[in-house]
Amino acid sequence: MLKEHVDALRDYLRCHPELSWRVRFDPLRVLTGGRWKRVRSLKVSASGIELEFGRSSKTKLVPEGRVTSLRMDQRDRLIQVIQILFCGYRVVRILARTDRLRYQSAAFLRVILESANERVAVLAAYEGEPAESRSRFLVSLVMWWDELAPSEGIARIVGLVPESWGSAIAQDVSALRIPVNLYWFRLNDLAVQPLDSPGGLSEVGSPYVIFPSSPVLPTLLKSLHADYPELDLIYRKNRWELCFRGLPVIWEACEGKLDFDHVEPRSLDSGRIESFQRHLEQVKRFRCFPPIEPGHFFYTFGREKWFESLLIRRHRLLNPDLTDEIYCQVPTWVGGERKVLDLLTVTREGRLAVLELKPQKDLTLVFQGLEYWNRVVYHLKHQDFQKAGYFTDHRLQNVPPLLYLVSPLFEFHRLLPVIRRHLDPGVKFECFGTNQDWRRGLKLLRRFQLHT
Repeated sequence: MLKEHVDALRDYLRCHPELSWRVRFDPLRVLTGGRWKRVRSLKVSASGIELEFGRSSKTKLVPEGRVTSLRMDQRDRLIQVIQILFCGYRVVRILARTDRLRYQSAAFLRVILESANERVAVLAAYEGEPAESRSRFLVSLVMWWDELAPSEGIARIVGLVPESWGSAIAQDVSALRIPVNLYWFRLNDLAVQPLDSPGGLSEVGSPYVIFPSSPVLPTLLKSLHADYPELDLIYRKNRWELCFRGLPVIWEACEGKLDFDHVEPRSLDSGRIESFQRHLEQVKRFRCFPPIEPGHFFYTFGREKWFESLLIRRHRLLNPDLTDEIYCQVPTWVGGERKVLDLLTVTREGRLAVLELKPQKDLTLVFQGLEYWNRVVYHLKHQDFQKAGYFTDHRLQNVPPLLYLVSPLFEFHRLLPVIRRHLDPGVKFECFGTNQDWRRGLKLLRRFQLHT
């Protein structure tokens, strides 16, 4: 089935060479989420390339020009939906372009309406926008409200999201202390319905699932870790792997085999031990600081994973009460959407701690951290961690987990206090600033709260 579509894929990439860097053949794999993933099935259409990787993990490659075209095709119908929702209101302004000065993205349509009694702002996400855009949507919502409320006399702001986003975003919006009404829509029949904030974390009739932790460590991987103690042995996203500064050098593959080399994945067997050793030496040579070749793939790959690998080894800098039991990118599944929690650990008293990391400036930092925190609250309430084999040596406390946001000190975005100002005071988290040259060695410089 896959081979039948490979020729169509090659033809598509000839027409859209800007996507070629994300695709490799023999075997067919695609770079997504910072990792090369083997493709199980694909479908090529005029709108892009739909890819499936197994375990219902999917993505879509769409040329930038096509993204713009799709949004333009949807715009008129989306405005129709808004007019149905606000019958009798007059459209005052429509904003559709990126506005970097105001931190607004072309991925979301902004509309201001007015009636005899009030002015309303609407922020709408286009159909087809990935669920990963929810945090960016919330940032746009807050930043636009912060701009409009004092100057435009806006009474409330309305969030309009695709039906596929489900109710997870309603949980995030409930943490805001601004007047927000949420609605979901469908463009094919111009349907629009209110999306109420859930009383507890839930997803329209679909429970959260956490994948089990695996206590079974492949014998060969254990032996290699003993031979190369500088490598980190990590259970990440449902598989064991050995990493050097966050870059996986050898990992569990299908059918119990071990693969190595992200550039040209190969299975490890008795005849390829020397090939693996040469590959490891290359990784060590180029993944160092200061770099001998700053543009080399081994140096540039997975900046966040490199940062994460240092924090895994020194996470007790954040809180000396944290234990050595730490889980990396715990996978969860909900409503057809796969999510992973960055780092999850526990204190000696049994209180869970969620660690959200960003080595670069990112206004979504707070909302991503809150989304993961909400998931952990749900799993804790339903005792999912114990059932799935996590924290077997601890009795977990049924209290809200700690939430730590970690970033190089000068990479905390200067507008994060604006986000904090519009969050409910009951939302608690702490920020930890590290040294900028963290690749030389991680140091904790400052522990602080965001002040409004």
